[in-house]
Amino acid sequence: MRASNAVLIVRLSLMLLLFLSTESFAFNRTSLDRLLAEKECPRCDLRYASLSNASLSGADLQRADLSAADLSGANLSGANLYGAYLSGAILSNVNLSETNLSHANFSGATISRANLAGADLSGANLSGANLSEANLSSVNLSGANLANVNLSGANLSGAYLSGATWVDGITQCTYDSVGECSTWPGKIGQ
Repeated sequence: MRASNAVLIVRLSLMLLLFLSTESFAFNRTSLDRLLAEKECPRCDLRYASLSNASLSGADLQRADLSAADLSGANLSGANLYGAYLSGAILSNVNLSETNLSHANFSGATISRANLAGADLSGANLSGANLSEANLSSVNLSGANLANVNLSGANLSGAYLSGATWVDGITQCTYDSVGECSTWPGKIGQ
């Protein structure tokens, strides 16, 4: 009888542990509903949320936690994501044109084939992000961290790179870096 009680306690403990660990990775449903209804949710917990193809243009998501969220194909044009946390998020084919992304954290995010034309990414952390084939034309990347970023096929025409840490993780782009990272005395590439 004692052995069966011990087994039962172990099983219940494991089930409780599994439930609690799953719950800790879930987004806040109230926050998601608020975002979809009102297009505003500053400082919300939206980790792991599925927002694929969502229409969120002009949304207020300042300092929201969108880590590991799926935003692929979403329209966030003109949105405010100042200081948002998007580490590991999926942002493929997303529209982020004219969006405030300054001081946001995109480390390890997938932002391939995204439209970021005219966006403000000043001071953003993009380390390890995949920006392949992204439209970064006229983007403000001043002071941004681009260490280990995949920029293959990306359009950087007119991008402002002053003070940005380049993809090698060492080079700082000079104040006159537009469209490519310039260093003193020469240029190191696009």
